[in-house]
Amino acid sequence: MNPKPVTEQVKISYQPVLLSWECWTPNVFAGSVIKPVAHVINDDEDFKDLKNAELNYELRDKANSVVFSSNLKLADVPYYGISSKELEIKIPDNVSTGNYELRGQIVSGGKVVSKNFYKIFIANKIYTQSAPRSKAPLVVYDIAGGTKKSLTGLNIAYKEIGALNRIPSESVLVIGENSADKNLADNAAQVKKFIASGGRVLALRQDSIHLANLNALLSNPLGNNNVDIDDPQYPVVTKSPRTGYYVNPERPDHPVFSGIHRENFRIWSDYTGWNPKSQGLPKIQPVSDGFTFENSEDVGSTAILANYSSGLRGVALAEQFSGKGSILISGFDIASRTNIDPVAARFLLNLLNYTASPVGHEQYPIITSPIVWGEYETEKGVVTDIYSGFLVNSTPRLPENFTKGIVVMKEGYQLAGGARSGFNTRPGIQYVANGRRPFGPFVQSFGGQPTVIDKKSTEGIGKFWCRIPEGQDMASSLVWNPGTEPLTIKIKINDLPEVSRTINPGEKISVDSPVDSGNVNMTYTGDRRLVILETAFRKKI
Repeated sequence: MNPKPVTEQVKISYQPVLLSWECWTPNVFAGSVIKPVAHVINDDEDFKDLKNAELNYELRDKANSVVFSSNLKLADVPYYGISSKELEIKIPDNVSTGNYELRGQIVSGGKVVSKNFYKIFIANKIYTQSAPRSKAPLVVYDIAGGTKKSLTGLNIAYKEIGALNRIPSESVLVIGENSADKNLADNAAQVKKFIASGGRVLALRQDSIHLANLNALLSNPLGNNNVDIDDPQYPVVTKSPRTGYYVNPERPDHPVFSGIHRENFRIWSDYTGWNPKSQGLPKIQPVSDGFTFENSEDVGSTAILANYSSGLRGVALAEQFSGKGSILISGFDIASRTNIDPVAARFLLNLLNYTASPVGHEQYPIITSPIVWGEYETEKGVVTDIYSGFLVNSTPRLPENFTKGIVVMKEGYQLAGGARSGFNTRPGIQYVANGRRPFGPFVQSFGGQPTVIDKKSTEGIGKFWCRIPEGQDMASSLVWNPGTEPLTIKIKINDLPEVSRTINPGEKISVDSPVDSGNVNMTYTGDRRLVILETAFRKKI
C-alpha cells in the first residue's frame, strides 16, 4: 500500500532545502517559451548556508524520456534565506501532445539536497488542427473586439455584424465576450425569432453588466454573483463565486469537450504576464464570469454542461432551447488566451463547431445503462447537485475492531458511532459514496454545509431529467431504508400518478414506476434517511 498523495506532498514541501517551482502557464503550445521561476528556500537542519550548488532541470514526457535539459550554478543562499531565478525554456517544436513534468534537483557537494517537479500540458499543432470545423457561416457581434482577434488568430472565417435585425437564416451568431450591449437587448425580439426558427447562437462570457442585456434573449434568466473566488475575506461568502477553478464537465462525453480531459479544466495559463510585483493575481481561472439561475426550477429546461464551486452551484456552460433552436452560454475566459493556451483554443473551436452542428443539441442526457447513484460516471450528468435536491450518501466502512456501529441521524447522515466530529483523526474509517438521498430543497451555508430550507419538514425531494431509448416503459428504483422505523418513498414520473411504497427498517426493495415518454422527469420524495441506490429503465416484462 502506497502512502496517500498528501503524504508524498508533505515529504516534498518540508524538505530542509526546498526547490519550489513558480509557473503560471500550465498549458502551452509546442515551440513556445515558458519562464518558470526556481525558488530555493534554505532551512537547513544544520543551520548551514547553501554554497556551490547547482540546479539541474529537465522536461520529461509520459515515457520518462527527456525532451529538454539544462543546468545552472546557483548563487549562495544563506541559512534561512531565499534565492529566486527565472529560467527560459524553449519547448521543442516536434513533441507529442500530452502531459509533461518539469523536474529539478539541487546538487551541493556532490549530493542531491532537494528535488521537485511541476506538471505541464503541451500540445502540438495537430491538437487544434484536428478539432472539427463547421462550414456554416459565422456572423460575429463583438463590440469589445477581443473575440474577433481570437477568431482571426485561429484562422476562423467570420463576418462581422452590427444590425441584429437582419441575421442570415443559415448562419451561426456569435456574441463576443462582454459584447451584450443595449443594442442587443433592444433587438432581442429579432434574435429570439432567429433562435425559435432553428437558429443557433453562441454567447461567450458576459460580466454582470452585460449579462443583464443577454438575459433579454433568454427564456430562463441568469444571475452573476459579483464574488471573486480569490477574495481573502473571511468568513467566506456563501454565494457561488463568478470566477472558478477545477471546472466539472457535467456531461464529459459531450461534443464541446472533445479532445479535452477533466484535468485540463483545473487551471488555465495566465495571459497577463503576471509576476509577484504585479497588481492583483494571475489570470489562471478557466471561468471568469460564471452564472446561476434566477429561478432554480429552470434547471429542468436547461442543459448544464459544465459547473464549478461548492455544491456545483456555479454554471460555466449551459444551453437553453427555444422552438427549433438554442443558445449556448459560456462563462469561460477564452478569447484572451487562445494564442497561448491550447486547451482554451481547442475549447473555443469545439464550441463553435457544436453550435453550428445541426445534430446533437439534446436538452437531456440519454441513459442506456443503470444509474448507480454516487458513481459519477453512471449518472451521466443528470444530477446537478444543489439544483436537483439530491445529496450524495456516504456510508462509513467500519474496521472489524470497531464495535460502535453506524448511527443514522434524523437528517440521514450515516456516522460511525454517531460521532459528528473526529472523522479526520480516524483514518482507518473511510466514508464511501453509497447512493443519493432526496434532501432538497437546500442551500449551502458557511463551509459548504447543506442546510435544509424547511427545517420543520422531514421529507426531502430529489429530481432529475433524462432521455431513455425508444420502447422502454418502466423505471426500477432500488431504495434502501437504513433507519430504525418504516419509511415511505414516493416516486413520480412526468404527469403519471405517483407510486408509493413503505420500506421496513434495514430493507432494500425495488420499486417499479411506469414511464410514458422518451423524456423523463423523475422525482423522489421521502424521509431524508432514505437512500436511492440504483435507477434503471427497461421494457415492461
